Amino acid sequence: MLHVQEADPLPGLESPGFRYEERIRSIEVFRFDQELTRRLFFENEKGSVCGYLKLSVNRFSGWGEYRLPNTKKPFDLVGWASVYMNLKGLNIAQAFQLLQGKEENWGRIRKELAESALMDLSSTLETPFSFATSR
Repeated sequence: MLHVQEADPLPGLESPGFRYEERIRSIEVFRFDQELTRRLFFENEKGSVCGYLKLSVNRFSGWGEYRLPNTKKPFDLVGWASVYMNLKGLNIAQAFQLLQGKEENWGRIRKELAESALMDLSSTLETPFSFATSR
């Protein structure tokens, strides 16, 4: 007689350290185009740059949004966002520890953006499939 055991669709989710030991694997920064920015802000804020930061661990992501008022032109997004590469390979606790004391080097906006994305990622990892039950 053949015995078939059903596979667990998400192995390891029950283990206590699973979610927070996941390491940041992907970091993406998005910038809105100028036309969208013009429609979102008043005339005096047309020079603003805004977009999203996305931090991912395996198949889960956390998002933060930013707005930089009246930046000088041209704005170097790659250079501005390069500080986030320090987060790659860290787990969430290590990433939060790294952010302590970074405001002076990174600036308030970049530090708070990283914290926002990490908090969103933490929330997503606590209840990864809550969106399926909330509808």
